Amino acid sequence: MVDNGVYESIGWSDRGRRPTATAGRVDLAAVAAGCGVPYTADVADADQLDAEIDLAFSRRVCIPPLFLPLFLLLPLSFSS
Repeated sequence: MVDNGVYESIGWSDRGRRPTATAGRVDLAAVAAGCGVPYTADVADADQLDAEIDLAFSRRVCIPPLFLPLFLLLPLSFSS
């Protein structure tokens, strides 16, 4: 999942971009784990994303052709 934390579809407010519910304290990786996803991670950049994917395969969470649910959150941020 890629989350930029703002609503792009409803435009800007007087204070800038309008934040989504996930822009604050919601931990989407923890929500996914609570829903039974066996492997979750909140990653900060592309290098960490690559490392988490490698880790998921090394832990045999993702074993082709059987792929168990996997949740990786990559937050996006935009500069104003």
